[in-house]
Amino acid sequence: MRVNIQEIKRENLAQWVRLRQEIWPEDNDETHLLEGLEIIICDNFVSLLATDEQGNELGFVDGSIRHDYVNGCETSPVGFLEGVFVLPAYR
Repeated sequence: MRVNIQEIKRENLAQWVRLRQEIWPEDNDETHLLEGLEIIICDNFVSLLATDEQGNELGFVDGSIRHDYVNGCETSPVGFLEGVFVLPAYR
């Protein structure tokens, strides 16, 4: 199977929201959508969406550059993995 990786944008945001709902179900779709829109315009954050050949979502990874304290780090800024999720069938 071929996996496509792309940054989230408005066109694939709904797929990313569905995956985020799987890992953080306590937040509603609107909350995830607003976070996604912020990520799209933010310079310190990136979110990558993995899809299959048909365009179906498989997983995502969120990362940032943090300037605040990060446990175990003595310097700043530092890259930080904010979240990662892959649908169970594709792990």
